[in-house]
Amino acid sequence: MSNLIGNFQFLLDQKSRLIIPSVFRNILLEDYSNKIVLVKGIRKNIQVLPEKLHRNIIAELSKFPSYDEDAEVFRRIYTTYAFETEFDKQGRFVLRQDLKDYAGIRSEGIITGIGDRMELWAKDVYAEEVESRLRFSAEELIRKAQKLNLKL
Repeated sequence: MSNLIGNFQFLLDQKSRLIIPSVFRNILLEDYSNKIVLVKGIRKNIQVLPEKLHRNIIAELSKFPSYDEDAEVFRRIYTTYAFETEFDKQGRFVLRQDLKDYAGIRSEGIITGIGDRMELWAKDVYAEEVESRLRFSAEELIRKAQKLNLKL
């Protein structure tokens, strides 16, 4: 499993290309390849998945019957709204306009590593959706960790 962690600011160039930070790029090339799949995220972000991980998700979803409505939602998210691309030697790839519009990304944003994938966020949405949701008291964090059986 990859260890994509941390967050970095990015700036799109004139051709709407984004540069994957070298620390993420090195992990992707070592563990996977330069092929990635962009998917609309649930919280107004864009998921960036290694192509192999995307294939595994599709394989898992195909195990559910076609009449399973919940599985159908995720099948559509990971197929209909997915876009496969590659990044070049400088780690650049073009961010399509429809994905930029969906996530509210104009020219700059935040790229985060969340273990096996990355997320692209507009700066203001990131502050609202992620940073504001991480403000907990120590007691709340302890309860959340216990609920998930996390041993931190």
